[in-house]
Amino acid sequence: MSRLCKYVRTAASIVLVASLLSGCWGMREVEHLLYVNSIGIDYKDNKYIVYFQILGFKNIAKVEASGGSNTKQPTVVGKGEGNTLDQAVFNLYRTSQQRLEFSHIRTILFHKRALDANIVKDMLEQINRYYEFRYTVWVQATDRPIEDVFSTYPLLQTSVLYSQLNDPHDIYTQSSIIEPMFLYTFIADWTEPARTVLVPYLSINETQWREGEKQVPKLFQGGVCFLYQEQLKGCLTRTEVLGLRWLDKHTVRTPLVIGENDKNYGLVVMDTVKPKIKVRLQGEQPVFSIEVEVSGVISELLHNVAPAQMNRIAEKNIERQIKDTFAAGVKMKADVYNLESWMYRTEPSMWKKVDKSGGMRLTKETLGQIKVKATTKSGGLAKFHILGTQEERKNR
Repeated sequence: MSRLCKYVRTAASIVLVASLLSGCWGMREVEHLLYVNSIGIDYKDNKYIVYFQILGFKNIAKVEASGGSNTKQPTVVGKGEGNTLDQAVFNLYRTSQQRLEFSHIRTILFHKRALDANIVKDMLEQINRYYEFRYTVWVQATDRPIEDVFSTYPLLQTSVLYSQLNDPHDIYTQSSIIEPMFLYTFIADWTEPARTVLVPYLSINETQWREGEKQVPKLFQGGVCFLYQEQLKGCLTRTEVLGLRWLDKHTVRTPLVIGENDKNYGLVVMDTVKPKIKVRLQGEQPVFSIEVEVSGVISELLHNVAPAQMNRIAEKNIERQIKDTFAAGVKMKADVYNLESWMYRTEPSMWKKVDKSGGMRLTKETLGQIKVKATTKSGGLAKFHILGTQEERKNR
């Protein structure tokens, strides 16, 4: 009888414990959820406009399994409008057929006209309020319609997860011109005194790539937008910001065309950049001097040039790019190299003195001496040779 009671008690305990377990009865399959991949923010006609780019996870697996050549991943773009950011989001909820999940966002894309203090603050407030948002998402801007940016596919119909919208760092490691920005960096720069925020902006190239007989648009880093004290100072194109890479210690691999007097000598790939900045006061205003050490590999040589001459031309070209980018920033009163921020961090007493006297006035005299030291080397004796001009190659 005691053994029977023991069995009964054991069975009762199991039933009781099982009744307390919630299990996975409420779990939803991945393919039944709508994951927002990118968020677009625009402001037009006194209205907030929000865009959601949505992907299906089951479709991503199919595209990757097929190599991306035959299967086009569906991408859905939703648009909502409202008097506030929240109202625009809820306006978009109205027509969504399923619950939207925000735990896998890759990019926040601002239209240039939405880079306004109040709009950015509203967006940051929403991010801080909801736990689903992460701070390791990319922040970018654009001057093109956000629907077009969200609807532009990468090469060979691969997933949009592997595009310059959602993975800008991948191409940056191969050609470092404009450094991508994470959200946590954006927030830190946005809130720091004396700091200029450098937001990369995307554009669309419609001529360089073809699929069959059809030209297909592709995304590219078109330039940088500059924000200071929560205000947009302006944007510069990719060509105008070539000097930025020489003052960025994160530069991985960047090409430099070696030319002088309209003569092209070749191409050097710089893989090491070491910038240094010094500051002194001239009256009540700071003057900054810049020293840059670069080294790289000669990737292409069109003429027989001595190494010392190659280095000299490279130094001259880099110095010119640094000056040109700074001059373009002065025109729109943007501290493109964050010289004031450097003074604020390294010379706080000097910065306070300048700030009390009315702040730093950005002029062409703000940038003083520039010293560049370039070191180039051959890409390897086995592969390296002088290409020469087209006529020289014919006569060989």
